[in-house]
Amino acid sequence: MQAGGLGTVTKTVESFGGFAKPYEQIGRDRTLMFDLVEKLQFTATSEDGRVLDALAHAQRNEAARGE
Repeated sequence: MQAGGLGTVTKTVESFGGFAKPYEQIGRDRTLMFDLVEKLQFTATSEDGRVLDALAHAQRNEAARGE
C-alpha cells in the first residue's frame, strides 16, 4: 500500500459526501425497486432460475430491513 493511501481514499470519499451518502440513495432505490417488482412479471430466459429465486427471497424479506 502506498504511504497515505487509505487517507487519500477517505479524503476522496468525503469530498463526495462521505461514506453515508450512498446509503441514503440505496434506501430510495430499494423502495423503487420493490414497487417496480410488484408491477412487472419476470420470467427466466434460461433453465437457471437463481435470479428469480433471489428476487422471490428479497420480496419475502422486504420488511426485514430499511423503510
